[in-house]
Formats: sequence, structure tokens, C-alpha cells
Amino acid sequence: MGTAAGGVGSGPRYVRIAEEIVQQIRAGVLKPGDMVPSESELVDRYGVSGGTIRKAMVEVRASGLVETRHGKGSIVKNRPPVRHRSSDRFRRSLRQGGQAAYLAESAQSGASAKVSVLYIGPMEAPEDAAQRLGVPAGTQVLARRRLYFRNGTPVETATSYLPWDVVKEIPELFAENPGGGGIYARLEDHGHEFAAST
Repeated sequence: MGTAAGGVGSGPRYVRIAEEIVQQIRAGVLKPGDMVPSESELVDRYGVSGGTIRKAMVEVRASGLVETRHGKGSIVKNRPPVRHRSSDRFRRSLRQGGQAAYLAESAQSGASAKVSVLYIGPMEAPEDAAQRLGVPAGTQVLARRRLYFRNGTPVETATSYLPWDVVKEIPELFAENPGGGGIYARLEDHGHEFAAST
């Protein structure tokens, strides 16, 4: 896999720009029915080329949060929120059954699911991820970025950030398919236990 995640950190800038636009939509800064700023506005805002913005918008469209209308631009979609039960997502019994978190959760709700890997590789930890991992912002971590589909529709992108000194000796975590039970099972295989978050 190549590099992907940029801007303030390392890797391509377009991924950071896409993540920022997606975060604005999820936070309600850009609401359903709002127009995403035009390519020229985004070029001015971020100081990058039109090609970089076009690549960023491919990522934003892949999130399933916008629709592009020919001649009009991209509009934030109306869509029901996808609800994830985090308590189910991290149940050890699912991992031991060989199921990765999202696929197991979707199966329980009767939906068909697919995960497409967008990027696996080193990245500088963003501030919020660094805080959760207990490392300084900018510390090298392993980023695993995925696009989730539910019943054939892209519903979200997600990035897992894993401490580099934990993962560097676990080659399966650098593979597109880390094996039965997903990345959490591989971490447990190597003696890492998960604590319930508060």
C-alpha cells in the first residue's frame, strides 16, 4: 500500500483535506442540502492545485455523505445516521469467532457489509489520536484507513491509529487482510489486552 494522509502530518495533502470536509459534514458545519465549497474556493482555502482538490473530492464522495450534480457541484446528502454499538464491536467472542468488528456488527443487524482498504502505512498521529494513545502529536503511528459499505452503499470512512512500537513486530497489521477476527484479534494474539473505555 502507498502513503495517504497529509496536510499538517505526512503523506498526501488531499486525504487531510478530504477528512476535514467530512468532519465538517459530520459536525453539522455543512448541513444536509448545503453546497460543498467549489473547487476554486477550496484551491484558495487550502493553497493547493485543482488536481489535489479533485482527488480530495473523490475521497469525500466515497464517504457517501455528498452527491455531485453535474454543473452544480457537490451537495451534502440527507441520510439517516448509521448507529454502531461499540460494546458489540469490541466483544472478544466475535473476534474468537473469526469476525472483524464491522462485519460482525453488520451481520447482527441483518445488513450485508463490505470493507475496502484505502491506505495502510506510517503517518504522524493527529492530535486527538495522539492524546488517546498517550503519545505526543506527530509521533509516527500505523494508520489503517477503510471505507465501509452497508448493503452496497458507502456509509463511512474510518482510520485506526496504532502505536508504531506495538505494531512494528506484527506483520499481519500491515496486510490488507490481517486475518480472522481483524486487527484486534492480532493485537490480542501478541499479548495486548483491551480495556473498556469510560
